[in-house]
Amino acid sequence: MNSKWFIAAIIAVLAVASIFGWYMAKNILNKPEGAGDSLVVQSDGMPKMPDFSSGRAGDGSPVKLYIPNDNGTVVEEIRAQKDALPVKTAETIIAEYLKRSAPKDTKLLGVYKDRSNILYIDFSIELIKNRQLDAKQEFVLLKSIFQTVVSNVQGIEDIKILIEGKEEESLGGHILSLYPIKSYVFSDAQKTAEKKQPN
Repeated sequence: MNSKWFIAAIIAVLAVASIFGWYMAKNILNKPEGAGDSLVVQSDGMPKMPDFSSGRAGDGSPVKLYIPNDNGTVVEEIRAQKDALPVKTAETIIAEYLKRSAPKDTKLLGVYKDRSNILYIDFSIELIKNRQLDAKQEFVLLKSIFQTVVSNVQGIEDIKILIEGKEEESLGGHILSLYPIKSYVFSDAQKTAEKKQPN
């Protein structure tokens, strides 16, 4: 006899919970927009919660691109989405850089970071194919890539350029690019500055 009362009590509790759930869904969650509810209501009447998944500002963050030109580099400021992962941020920024500075069909094939915080940037062959780069143009190209990445992506110590997944001895035949480029870029820049200083 006791087990029958117990089962009946459970059924009654479930029935009350179902009615309460139906009432809540109909009268609380489906309030029309402007009825004082803090949730935004979609066109189908269901509540829409704010999207906090991206954690980014809608218009992006300020980014400086160092674009090569005949006189060195020119800085172009844009806004771009930055990611919590440095590699993802670098991909976004390099893609923007390529739109403004590289031959038309140049593609970014990949970006990788090792434990020493060296960023490997893999470009398609179009970056250097059919281009006659003199020593200054090659230097400016390397420097502009380096400055664009390091000034916008935190924690990057150096950059290594790859072409089609392979190391290239040189991008233009003048500057060795088998190794990370920081030492080449800054040693050459320093020598040039020293030559320009008056005695």
